[in-house]
Amino acid sequence: MVSKCANPACSASFRYLHAGRLFELETDVRHPDALDSPLQTIEYFWLCEDCARTLEVVVYRGKALVRPRTSDAPPEDFRKRRARGAG
Repeated sequence: MVSKCANPACSASFRYLHAGRLFELETDVRHPDALDSPLQTIEYFWLCEDCARTLEVVVYRGKALVRPRTSDAPPEDFRKRRARGAG
């Protein structure tokens, strides 16, 4: 469940889906006793409007990472991607 901005330096609370940016990412989950490959799971991360202007959430080595955006173009919203039939 998303409850606050994914930026650890921000304390904005999640209230509305239309405010900010929601990210859908496949992250790795590994049970401590498992010897085989980790399972991939879908997780959701939200950045408030202020943080979404300059940051993005990506997967790095199976974990979610908040970092500065690498492009001036706004990140694609997964809801729009799903509406087109991808993902």
